[in-house]
Amino acid sequence: MRLGGHLLTKYTPPKEWTSLLKKCGYSAAYCPLTTQAESQLVKAYQEVARRHNILIAEVGAWANPLSSEPAERKNAREKWIQSLAPGEKYGTVTTL
Repeated sequence: MRLGGHLLTKYTPPKEWTSLLKKCGYSAAYCPLTTQAESQLVKAYQEVARRHNILIAEVGAWANPLSSEPAERKNAREKWIQSLAPGEKYGTVTTL
């Protein structure tokens, strides 16, 4: 089992990110990037996470795909697809 959480502190990516995670006792983390992140930055986070045994374990995908409103369901699905894109770059992730 891994413990992880959000970092509420500002940090300069990605090296300081792992230091702060380790300081909190985390070996899992919320995905620190958005879908607009450049591939070089994604690779930098992947490498530093691997090197420090940090699992990118969650990405934000908060929307209601079970709405009774067709338009809201469609928008929720689109939001999930966009929100999960960074996770695809990292490998296995869990969503809430």
